[in-house]
Parts: sequence; structure tokens; C-alpha cells
Amino acid sequence: MEPVLPEDNIVVKTSVYAIGEKSLKMIQLLVDAVTGNEKAVCESVMVAFNKKLLQSVEFPESWKNSISGFEEKVIYEK
Repeated sequence: MEPVLPEDNIVVKTSVYAIGEKSLKMIQLLVDAVTGNEKAVCESVMVAFNKKLLQSVEFPESWKNSISGFEEKVIYEK
């Protein structure tokens, strides 16, 4: 890992690697666009949320299928 400097040209690469009933896990890499060196890594959990009901909801199958098709390999968790 290297520090990010103001003059760096940074690219963010994001990948979803696991999908559950109501959440998904993703990883993001900050990469120097010129050298290809990794600058930072972040793992996140995103939850499907209905703001009218103020509660988590299940991801629609169409979303799961779209994400899986784009990523090409995703682990389904229960």
C-alpha cells in the first residue's frame, strides 16, 4: 500500500463478492492509474432498505441476477 497524494491519478475498482437475502458485500480498491499500485482497500456491507417502512428488505431476484451476471462469480449467503 502507498499513500494517496494530491497529484495521483486514482481509479476506484469495485466488486461485489457475496450476496445474502438482504445484504451484499463488496470490496473497493484505490489504484494508481499510472503505476497500477494499490493505494487503499475498503470492504463494505450494503443493506437493502425500505425508507418508507424503515426496515431492511430482501433484494429482488432480478438485482441478484444482474449483479451475478456482471461480476461473473458471486457467493450466495443465507
